[in-house]
Amino acid sequence: MAKKEQSLQQAVCRYIAHAYPGVMFNSDLSGIRLSMGQSMQVKKLRSSNAFPDLTIYHNNLHYPILFIELKSRDAKLLRKDGALCSDDHLREQNELLHELEAQGYMARFGWGFDKTQALIDWYMDNERNPNEPPVPKYYHHEKTITKAQKQINF
Repeated sequence: MAKKEQSLQQAVCRYIAHAYPGVMFNSDLSGIRLSMGQSMQVKKLRSSNAFPDLTIYHNNLHYPILFIELKSRDAKLLRKDGALCSDDHLREQNELLHELEAQGYMARFGWGFDKTQALIDWYMDNERNPNEPPVPKYYHHEKTITKAQKQINF
């Protein structure tokens, strides 16, 4: 995990603990420096290397769990034509978010602190807010940016 993503992850976790003190969450430890042997052991304990960075265990009447794959605000995720960048790991993360959504969970990318905070706040208030969340679901490999996504500045 890049230093910017690690800082983002820490800030988001502090925000959740402060804003939603009774809510359980878990953060992926991939940002922690491990020896090669420890890294290999941790890898064997996961179903995928693309598992999202943050899991919020809160049933909001629509979804039982929120998974967020954090990305720094300046991370390049989309090409100019709106398609997902060709980075293999990013595509693997995207596919896993898609699979989690298909299983009935909410699973999204979180770009930067402000957009991730907006997503979390929307999710936590979803009992009263039936509108779509402030971030798109996931990107298909050749999906183009919609007009609504341009307005949200993705």
